[in-house]
Amino acid sequence: MSDKSDNHRSITIIRALRSAIVFALIVFLLATGAVSLALFAAPRISSFQGIEATTLYAAVKSVGYASLGEEPHIAPIEVTGAVPICPEVAESSIKPLKRAFALMRGTDEGSRLFDVLVDNEICVLVDDIPYNAAYAESRRTFPDDWSSSRIVVDRSLVRTTSVDLLAAILVHEATHIDRAVSGTACFFQDTCERLKNGVEIDEEIAAHTAEAEWWIAAFGVDGKRFAFQGDYGENKLAEAYLKGEEAFRLYVFDYRNDPREGIGI
Repeated sequence: MSDKSDNHRSITIIRALRSAIVFALIVFLLATGAVSLALFAAPRISSFQGIEATTLYAAVKSVGYASLGEEPHIAPIEVTGAVPICPEVAESSIKPLKRAFALMRGTDEGSRLFDVLVDNEICVLVDDIPYNAAYAESRRTFPDDWSSSRIVVDRSLVRTTSVDLLAAILVHEATHIDRAVSGTACFFQDTCERLKNGVEIDEEIAAHTAEAEWWIAAFGVDGKRFAFQGDYGENKLAEAYLKGEEAFRLYVFDYRNDPREGIGI
């Protein structure tokens, strides 16, 4: 009996050590930017086996960032009342959106934009978008009802991205809605510069400004230390914003000048 107990204890210790070593490897790979290798290593931990790849990817990033001290500098403010999520959104997307809204509300401007959505009964949908991460549809019905407006976020983004990146995108799209509700959107005057792909550059500069300011509040002027994919893009956006108005305009112009803009919307 004692021998079996000792043997079981040894096996348990070996498994725990193996998991600890693999987890340390995951954190190291995240720190060096090798996210795909970290994702490959994660299933070697028995607890992760059988988990869907996209879910595992998001979990690995979340845990790795937390271990590396990559939490935002702002505290989330949990939503206790109405949440601007459309009823048809799948249950699997509701939790990440709620977390993103809570983090969005961690700044004064983010909280104000959240209230704009709630007060005007505007909700967020999740759908498959070929190119853009998200988009806002501003629709007014007589006399001054904006409740038909929607923010649509790409499904893969909700499934796999970090909550802070999702929050930054919600800030961007909510800014478009806010400009429509307040009467400052480009379509009221039709005087904004329009790119060949149809993007109104002045509208996007306003939304990207709010997005950059939120990201800087969350991660400081140096941005996220270990930034991959969308996080890296947010760092570059914030960096351009800090260089001044003209540099930021040129950056947004180049960034939004892609011919794929608006495909499938």
